[in-house]
Amino acid sequence: MDRDAQRSEREERASRWGQWFRPARKDAGLTMREFVLASGGRFSSANVAYWERGDIVPTAENVIVISQILRVDPVTVLRAAGYDLIADAIEGLVTERARLAAVERPAGAEPDPAALFDQFRAQVDDLQARVAQNETDIEAVADVVHGHHRALSETRGEVDGVRADVDALASEARIADRALRGHIDDPQAHEEPDSDVE
Repeated sequence: MDRDAQRSEREERASRWGQWFRPARKDAGLTMREFVLASGGRFSSANVAYWERGDIVPTAENVIVISQILRVDPVTVLRAAGYDLIADAIEGLVTERARLAAVERPAGAEPDPAALFDQFRAQVDDLQARVAQNETDIEAVADVVHGHHRALSETRGEVDGVRADVDALASEARIADRALRGHIDDPQAHEEPDSDVE
């Protein structure tokens, strides 16, 4: 995917997030100021404004905090922010945890929501660490690729310079060849006239 396509995808993703986030905040009955206060200083009014305008998308970690403030299922918020792969993984893990908990708990006992969320958060932290590592690896590869690209550009410049020199030499050779052929075809034209003998 080229850079223009990547930028377009980021812009569309941010726009979709803005369209989801603003109504969700209002549905939660929170003003922008109340949302910022509920974040405990984690978010600023500027953050909220950027999100609602669809300028940027919050990190996956911040999405989890947003879901807690809005009291919305974290998987839903992750999907709204475009983190579908993380949402799929978490949804599968939570489902499996709930299944195991249902097997282990006594009949009629309800699962502990707080415990399930703690397990969920631990899985999120693990996934975020993996995502961060992947991003680091991607950046390292990108740096190598950019380095090769710069070296290739420099080599291309050197090759262009050599090609120009070769073209110049070839041009001189053609001129010399024409001059030589003219001399061979009409040798008398190049002979000096005999001097008169007194």
